[in-house]
Amino acid sequence: MIPAGLLLALTYLGGDAAQINLGLPNAVTGIFQGILLFYLLGCDLLLLNRFRWISKVRAA
Repeated sequence: MIPAGLLLALTYLGGDAAQINLGLPNAVTGIFQGILLFYLLGCDLLLLNRFRWISKVRAA
């Protein structure tokens, strides 16, 4: 949680700096932050809910 929080905080600060220095619109940094958030949530989902392939044929 702490590394993910720090990463999102850095994107918010970096997004503000990019808007000021490069003149990027707010939507560009918002889209990047949204993609990053969905990536972090997807990784969390896959780590917590591991899928296992169970064979239908079991040895007796």
